[in-house]
Order: sequence, then C-alpha cells, then structure tokens
Amino acid sequence: METTPEQELAPLLYSLGELQKEASRRFGMKAQAVLTIAQSLYETHKATTYPRTDCQYLPSSMLAEAGLVLNQVATSNPGLSAHCQTAIIAANTQGFKNRVFNDKQITAHHAIIPTMNPNVKLSAMSADEARIYDMVCRRYVALFLGAHRFDKTVVHVECGGEKFRTSGKAVTSPGWKVLYPASKDSSAGKPGKSSDEDHESESINLPVLSVGNDAINLSCEVVTKATKPPKRYTEGTLIEAMESIDKEIDDPRMKQIMKNKEKAGIGTDATRSSIIENLFKRDYLQAQGKELVPSGRAIEFIELLEKIAPELADPVLTAQWEEQLTQIEHGELRLEQFEGNLAKWLKQLTSSIRDQKGSFTVGGSAGQGRSASQVKASGKAAAKPNDAANNDRPCPKCSKPLKLRTGARGAFWGVRVTPNASIHSLTMKVSRFRNLPNQKNQGMPRFRRKWLNQKPRRGRSVQIVKKVN
Repeated sequence: METTPEQELAPLLYSLGELQKEASRRFGMKAQAVLTIAQSLYETHKATTYPRTDCQYLPSSMLAEAGLVLNQVATSNPGLSAHCQTAIIAANTQGFKNRVFNDKQITAHHAIIPTMNPNVKLSAMSADEARIYDMVCRRYVALFLGAHRFDKTVVHVECGGEKFRTSGKAVTSPGWKVLYPASKDSSAGKPGKSSDEDHESESINLPVLSVGNDAINLSCEVVTKATKPPKRYTEGTLIEAMESIDKEIDDPRMKQIMKNKEKAGIGTDATRSSIIENLFKRDYLQAQGKELVPSGRAIEFIELLEKIAPELADPVLTAQWEEQLTQIEHGELRLEQFEGNLAKWLKQLTSSIRDQKGSFTVGGSAGQGRSASQVKASGKAAAKPNDAANNDRPCPKCSKPLKLRTGARGAFWGVRVTPNASIHSLTMKVSRFRNLPNQKNQGMPRFRRKWLNQKPRRGRSVQIVKKVN
C-alpha cells in the first residue's frame, strides 16, 4: 500500500474554443450560439473581454489589476462574493504566482476574463448569457484559490495467486474545486472530459487500511462486455477534433507541422463555429440531442469525393499548404509561385474529374438496396437506382409509392403526376403563368382557366397545384 500527496492545478483560462467546448459539454449549447453570446457579453454588456481569441493566458502586467477584477465579480455575481474575498487576499499577497500570467504565451489577444465595468448586471442578461458569464467568472476566480490537494492511496491485494489493484484518494484541501461542488460540474476544470468519463476515472474513497489487513469478499460478479464504437461527435468534441487534426495524420513530418499552435487544425477559434453552422445550413449535419449525425447527402458526397478526389478530404493537404506558407514567410518561396502551383493543381484536378470514364455509384439516403446518385462521364450528377424490384418505397413528400422511371438524365425514382389536385405545388408570376400552354398533359388547364377568369394583376403570383397518385 502506497500513499502519496498530489495536487491538481486550476485550469487555464478560456479561449473561445475552450469556452465553446465546455458550454457544449455542460449545457449542450451550440458553438455558434456560444460565440454570439460571448460577443454580446463583450459588446452589449461590457462584461467580458474580447471573445475571438485562441489564447488561454494573460500578460504578467494584468496581475496588478486582479484585485479590481475580483471586486467587480463579487459585485456583479453575488454567488461568488465569498470566494472572491478569499481570492483577493491571495492576489494581493506578495510573491503570488500562477502559470496563467505568462507573457511568452500571449498571442494577438489574451484569454477571456471578466471586465472591471461597474455597470454589469446579471438581471440584464438572458439565461444563457448569465451561464456563460458565470463560467468565465468562476474560471478567473479559480486562479487565486490554490491547487486542489489530496492524498492518493494505491492498494495491492493478492488472492489465490492473483494480484488486484485499486486506488482511492482523500481530499486535504479543496482549493479551486470549491467553485465546482456539484457532480455535474466535476469536469469543469478538465478540458476534453465529459462528466461521465471523469466519473469513471475518479478514484474511490477508501476506508482506513493497513498493510496485512485481511480482505473479505462480499460479492463476486462476472460481467460480459463488448467493445463499443467511438462516440458520435458533439459540437464540443468536433471542435476539439478540428483543433487536433494532427492526430489524423500518419506522416511524422506533416503531423509535426499541424501540431504547431499557430497552424494547427481546421479553421481557427473564430471560424470553427461558422464552419459547423454552414454544414447544418447545407444539410450535411443533423443534430440528435447533443450528438451530430451526418446526413445521407453528406455520406454520398464524402464517398464520391474519396473516389474522384480523395486528397481534398485529407488533412495532409492542409499541412502541405501550411508548410509552403511558412516557406513564403521565411522568404524561401515566392507567393506568386505558390499561387501559380495551386492554380495549376486545381485546373488539373477539375479536368480529371470532368474526364472520368464510366460512372461512380455511391450509396446514401435513397434507401437500402438503392443508390442515391452517380457521376457520369460528363461529370454531371444524375440519379440512378440500382434495384428496380423495390418499388414500394414511399415518397418522402406525399407517402405515395415510388416507381422506377426514366427521364432526360436517366433513371430516377418518382411518383405519377395527374391534373387537378392539391398535394405538390409551384408558385410563379402571372405573366409567366399566362404563357403556359393550355394543354391537358400539362396537368393544370382547370387552374389556368380559373385564374385567368379572375383577371389577376400582372405583378401577382399564382399557385399551380398538381396531384400525386
């Protein structure tokens, strides 16, 4: 049995990315929403500092004003008042040091912290704004409450020739963790861990033990388990993966390039949330609770991309470009040469896609046993079902059975259209509607006559309705 004193330092301050990850982890908030709130706290409420930062440190000169910041936090956030008084004493103690105050780690902007604005009022904030403000305040106050200290005990037990090991801890000084008493906040100072993961890895509280004690087995249970696939991304863990894209690169040299903080990852702290938001807007991502799920359209696109231009989805391409940009920075490569090479490569790539022979069929949201789309030799997209037997799949719009049909661009799945109905509709200007041929096979003569008899104004729109059998 071994007992050793250990400590856990207060976490670093928030960058925008860290703020988004923790807000996602604790409250299920969207990354773009967190950015909007952080911007509002900065611009409207003047409650926190500039939010679009990738830095988690402060200049050493800002230690001198820590007492003023803590005083303001105590006033604007009464729930932290008692802790702020303790923090102020520590901040004003001569020789106080904390790793966060480090000039060498400062980038364009320092970490997000509370301001000294005396007019900050929680009552003027929305519920989500108050949550984010409280997170920023707690993270700042934590710097001055000391390390979380505990005694860690590791116990080795031998039984029937088999060796077992367990560990536990006894807290000797809560330190900064006094700010996070609830179990749901236990992971607040541990970036990258969810509450569940933190709970599973937390050491248990052991009773008083001595070497040589006999252990009594009170119960024994055999549990059969299977490995689980990786968890789906949340917005928080997706941002983390975008930051740490070097983990997806095998080439050691390229991997090292993407480990550089200034070049690492996909996007920046200021742009990652908008990248994710655009994926939602373009119907590539869907949310199921906190989890992100790729749409059928996204799966089709990636499958197609991997067949015709796999390098576009490879993070090594980003690493190569970053390497060349560094060469430009050091005068080893001319910008014009880089741009010329890039233009030449793009031209070759687009030409090779246009010149593809045959077709590439990819699966997706068209349903089991059918392909959603293909790329023809011309490079144009077309729908091509590959199983004519499965004709009973319902239309997603009207629930009528889909039939295999043939159009100008090849085979497709569709429903039969007949006139005089009320299911699918199209809106167009009267001027265009007047010019439609009054033929029965257009499926709308009755409606054309009806609207023309009413003599609508030329600027108005009309609705043409078609029935689906």
